[in-house]
Amino acid sequence: MRRASLLRGARAVAPMLPGTAAWGVVTGIAMVKSGLTIPQALGMTLLVYSGVSQLSALPLLVAGASLGSIFLVTVLVSLRFILYTLSLAREYRHIPVLRRIVLGYFSTDTPLAIYLDLRRKRPALAQRFSFLTGAVWPVWLVWQLASICGILLAGLMPVGDALGYLGVLAMLIIVVPRIIGAPAIACAVAAIVVTLLTWHWPYKLGTLAAVLAGVIAAMLGERQRSKRGSAQ
Repeated sequence: MRRASLLRGARAVAPMLPGTAAWGVVTGIAMVKSGLTIPQALGMTLLVYSGVSQLSALPLLVAGASLGSIFLVTVLVSLRFILYTLSLAREYRHIPVLRRIVLGYFSTDTPLAIYLDLRRKRPALAQRFSFLTGAVWPVWLVWQLASICGILLAGLMPVGDALGYLGVLAMLIIVVPRIIGAPAIACAVAAIVVTLLTWHWPYKLGTLAAVLAGVIAAMLGERQRSKRGSAQ
């Protein structure tokens, strides 16, 4: 059952891997074009393993910002993982701490979103830890290979405004299929509106505001749906 769950998790994330690869290549190129050496870029992609955090830190590195400022920004744009953790903490608290830490490093938005969606549809899902483990490994492998390719090819490729749009398109491939149902739609609309209103805020605080707005909208939407279900 454990092996079957691992394979099921890997198959679940397979459709998202092309988008992950595109995002990884864009991030790898961006790191080198921002002035990092190849060893520094390789170290960053292996240690940080977060495209959003990496791309948020790069402009600050180029501008010569302090390490404290860079750390603060990367923490703010990564706060969404606290929400993921809260949603998983109860069911995984029996797992040894070291295994949870390792899984936490390999976990990213794509496999977590797929896992949470499947858990919602199938509350009695068995071998959940194995399923999530099987989902995170392919994403990590594809991301690292794509990012390393971007790093090594950065010197051979011109960078224009279109490069940034490749990353946006890659994220859309991952996110859009998951926007299903009223709570998810409310979350997306609220996050988009707040993002547009707060894009000029410093230190990526607009990202934090958009995340919080999306979470609140989703919770309110889910509460309304539950009330309607109870009334029926």
